[in-house]
Amino acid sequence: MEKKQRRRRFTADFETATWLEDETYVWCWAVSEIGNDVNVEHGTNIEEFISWCEINSDSIVYFHNLKFDGQFILSYLLNNGYRYVNEEDTKGGKTFRTLIIDMGIFFSIEIWFTTKKHIKIYDSMKLIPGKIEDMAKNFNVGLEKLEIDYNQVRELGYIPDSHEIEYILNDVKIPAIALNSLFEKNLTKMTL
Repeated sequence: MEKKQRRRRFTADFETATWLEDETYVWCWAVSEIGNDVNVEHGTNIEEFISWCEINSDSIVYFHNLKFDGQFILSYLLNNGYRYVNEEDTKGGKTFRTLIIDMGIFFSIEIWFTTKKHIKIYDSMKLIPGKIEDMAKNFNVGLEKLEIDYNQVRELGYIPDSHEIEYILNDVKIPAIALNSLFEKNLTKMTL
């Protein structure tokens, strides 16, 4: 009997426009494979991230504070022909479902690109509460949380500089290393 292959797992993060009052968007995203932290990728808009998700379907992606980043994902899905469905109605693709409780706490987003292409997105904060900088220290990951100017104007199409890329890559590598240490101990549920 052939052993079923484990889903690949990744951490992800968005950097978003914060200097505008009435508008915001993703100007940079990054992912890091859990258990293989040299496998990192980044891009400059939400469309690229959603395409990455489709290419890497059958994976699990963890955002640290899905309540924030998940809003950009949901906005994209709702504005690009995806349909919200209940658990029994995921066939056909371009559908999604969520687990968000009344208090606005996000647990998961699942997206079906086609009947066979599906990705799960979870909140790593439900496994490791706290800030990324604390996670770096508590798990002794050998990386530190960096700083950028969040209010710098970055117009649509902005290309991040090398420091901004290093910043976001650290923000996905730190939780990838921390989560890997949990998963190696078979702590693999959605929450603590």
